[in-house]
Amino acid sequence: MVEPPDGEWGRYENGRWTGLVGMCQDREVDLTIAPLTVSVDRSKVMDFAYPFYYDKLVAIYKMPDAAGSKWKTLLWPFRWEVFLSLALTCIITVLLVYCVDRKLATKLKHRLAIQQKHSVMESSLMVCAVLLRQDCALPPISTPGRMIIGAFWLFTILIAAAYCGNLVAFLTIKKDIPPLKTLRDLVSQTQYIWGTIDGTLWMTVFEFSNRTDDQKIWDGLVKFNKTDTDVLAPHFPEHRQKVEKGNYVFFSERSILQMWAEDNCDLVFLDEIFYKVNFAIGFPLNSPYTRLFSEIMVDFEQNGLLHFWKRTRWHGNNKCVYEQQPGARVIGLVDIQSAFFVLALGLSLGILSLLIEWCWKHKLIKE
Repeated sequence: MVEPPDGEWGRYENGRWTGLVGMCQDREVDLTIAPLTVSVDRSKVMDFAYPFYYDKLVAIYKMPDAAGSKWKTLLWPFRWEVFLSLALTCIITVLLVYCVDRKLATKLKHRLAIQQKHSVMESSLMVCAVLLRQDCALPPISTPGRMIIGAFWLFTILIAAAYCGNLVAFLTIKKDIPPLKTLRDLVSQTQYIWGTIDGTLWMTVFEFSNRTDDQKIWDGLVKFNKTDTDVLAPHFPEHRQKVEKGNYVFFSERSILQMWAEDNCDLVFLDEIFYKVNFAIGFPLNSPYTRLFSEIMVDFEQNGLLHFWKRTRWHGNNKCVYEQQPGARVIGLVDIQSAFFVLALGLSLGILSLLIEWCWKHKLIKE
């Protein structure tokens, strides 16, 4: 039993194959006992027996620290489009109430009363009071204005109910949203870098793919390798350490990465599946052993032995199954820190306005 001198599995480089595939091509070995991936290009220089396992290429990474984004809790219930729509609705309501009351007062020759009681500032304060579900000290004097405020009041009741319900769900149910879901998300950000095992089929897949996202993944591998050679480390432990440190995405077979995810609940997968693969024992071309091993593998599969061996020998204790179950949890100070930030902002603005008012009055006294 020998290992490839270059430590690689097999990729096409400089007109020849490296690693295990190259050893089969040069007839340096009789067969390969390893999870070697079957591909069309490899089949041109070597033979494969009937596959003994099926897998897929996935990417795994660590979720960012949830505590670092808890200050945005008050913004989570609605998307930014909803907040923008609310702001535009409030502005339009202020203008409508002000214009309707002002127009009606002009016709009734009560313009002076309107200017004293319902300026734009007064209308804005009235709309803000309704938005916060408070009483209006100065309601509109016109019937159309009161109808507009009444409709806006019903609107704010529905919006407040939706916001409060969603906010309670975010506070009591632990559900972190993954920042990355697809390859496009990965290649369009700058926080995460990525890597894979050097000398594997994945290197060839990304390098010679016609997909734009795959080409960007390859360009990133070349770029990151110049400053951090561990992104193409030949062994899994180095990549696992980088993944668990954070800000690193690792590409490999799901069967291996699933074990990592079962041990560390902070590890998640990209939703996108990139490449489905078969694993098989490899032989030199026209080897007399290829058909013999294929027949044995077919018997193993038909008799259920491959599945039985996997179930009995390849089982893990997935502790994340119970941790990921939705349910109520105790709300901590970090969960409601955004409320304290709002209070601090209000106090700061109040103190600032007090200082400005004091300076202004002090200046008037001197004059």
